[in-house]
Amino acid sequence: MNKLLIETTRLFIRQPTPEDLDYLITWLTDSETSKHVGGVRPLEKIKETMEKTLSNWKSKNFGGGIVVLKTTSEVIVICGISEVVIDEKVENDLGYLIDKKYWNQGFATEASRAMMDYGISILGMTRITAWPNKKNISSIKVAEKLGFKFEKEISEKHYGKLLSGMCLYIWSSST
Repeated sequence: MNKLLIETTRLFIRQPTPEDLDYLITWLTDSETSKHVGGVRPLEKIKETMEKTLSNWKSKNFGGGIVVLKTTSEVIVICGISEVVIDEKVENDLGYLIDKKYWNQGFATEASRAMMDYGISILGMTRITAWPNKKNISSIKVAEKLGFKFEKEISEKHYGKLLSGMCLYIWSSST
């Protein structure tokens, strides 16, 4: 197994490798899996996403982590904290993309909680954002379970796509 970051009750979370590109291609070319993250992306944009993810780990020691189901060793989600620009400000943003076969089973919450703990405990983050689409009720519930508070609705570019109708949620150690 690649460098293990975190172990939870049901999951292993590890740093990504270039070989994980195939998972991103599968998820980001599936219209249902990708519908809340800007929809299907062309292969070139998916490759850019993976390059940025790998670069973030090298330079910042955080980014999207590959989430593996302990019982089957299947990769089910990419989840992590990445730097994004929201309202012209660099934020530490928690996000995930989960294989649709594993929706509504608590894996997104479990992985997100673990990555948040990593950001707070290991990296000393005191503010983390999340910005689910307002139609993505499941992701809004994940953010709320993790203690994020709704701030406002936004539209932002993310990996070259304008995402409209996004709900900006904030977690802060000062609240």
